[in-house]
Amino acid sequence: MNLKKEIIKNSGWVLLARVLGAIVGLLFYSFITRILTQDDVGTYFIVFSISTMLSVVVGLGLPKTITRMIAEVESGKGELGTRQLVYRSLRLTLYSSAIGGVGYTFYVNDFLRKYLFDFLENPLFIPCIVAWLSLLAFRLLIAESFRGLGDIKSASLFGVVVSNCVAVTLLVGIYYGGHKFELNEIIGLNLIGLAVSCTVGVLLLFRATKGSGQSTILKDRDLLLLSFPIMISELAQVIIARSNTWILGAVSSGHEVAIYGTSLQLMVLVSFPFLVVNNAIPQIVVKLNVTGESKRLEKLLQTISTLMMVPAILTVLIMGLFGGDIMAIVFGEAYRGGHITLILLALGQLINVAMGPCATTLIMTGNQKILMRITVLVGCLSVAIALPLAEIYGAVGAAFAAAIGLAVQNILVSWQVKRKVGIKTYASLSVLKAKDFSIRNIF
Repeated sequence: MNLKKEIIKNSGWVLLARVLGAIVGLLFYSFITRILTQDDVGTYFIVFSISTMLSVVVGLGLPKTITRMIAEVESGKGELGTRQLVYRSLRLTLYSSAIGGVGYTFYVNDFLRKYLFDFLENPLFIPCIVAWLSLLAFRLLIAESFRGLGDIKSASLFGVVVSNCVAVTLLVGIYYGGHKFELNEIIGLNLIGLAVSCTVGVLLLFRATKGSGQSTILKDRDLLLLSFPIMISELAQVIIARSNTWILGAVSSGHEVAIYGTSLQLMVLVSFPFLVVNNAIPQIVVKLNVTGESKRLEKLLQTISTLMMVPAILTVLIMGLFGGDIMAIVFGEAYRGGHITLILLALGQLINVAMGPCATTLIMTGNQKILMRITVLVGCLSVAIALPLAEIYGAVGAAFAAAIGLAVQNILVSWQVKRKVGIKTYASLSVLKAKDFSIRNIF
């Protein structure tokens, strides 16, 4: 296997998709922060956060499981056919989405409206959230299925790019046509983009797996048992990343939620190069683990982590010096005050980069239960810290809690990768100082 050629090819597609996705995403948020009030922007981020959290639940952890199992099939180690894996996972997600939609409509919405968010009294939010959580779950499953097949181009495009491009194209076209948008219409554009992406994606996915079906004795129950720990882990990770939006919405103002939500969009720039590579390597991690090439895998992961620290540190420094100006340019002058919030979130992402692709390594080596325990523990810790800090310090307190949670989680996960898999994923200068180090031969 030519790792260098494969990673460069995969990373190229991920980079293209990430750059396009980032530009389109920032364009979208730049528009809505200027055409909606800050309270409406805050409400948008809360609705998106609710939908994202619930999409993880209805997704059942299947996307990451399917990535690993399809990659094993492609490596000659799996027992299932890819067509059958895709069909089963889509069917289970459809059932789960239906159950989740009913549960949200009749139970969860009433609970959230009663105890947290008064704006959910608007009946239009119910179908919006139900559709949003379902489409997000399907979009992720389709993208991860392509990733397992090694089709990183399709995985990258159908992960975010296609849906965002459709939504932004509609937004810009209609806006310059003279229409004044309301919040529900903005959400509707997102749903249209997701629907287009999922429809085209699933058709291409079945075309890509044509003729690869096999009979098997593996039951749906077995697939769900493999996926459940991943679902819990992903839910805890989303709680660490998104629950502070809920907390701010409950204990603070829409202004603070808007500041925190927009800062989250820029925070991703710190780990942007790392995310590009991290999304290109899951199939490679599976292959090297299956073939027992642990030393080669460790060298690859540590080299990636170390090299990605350079742009991450530079980005944090730029945000530290010009964060307020950047917020004002991208989102408008009303968001200049998010400077400190942005810096705190960026520092948390810096630790994420330093620890390397540790979570991906645990999942792709079959250690998802360990990741589940860590993320649940850290998720509870993060919420416990965020509750008092967000009430007192607003977005800054929420950002501090999120940064602490992200840092602790990644440190613990990296330690467990060393303990269970026997390899190190974190950045280390010793990698660069090695006598045989060369950009040409790191793979």
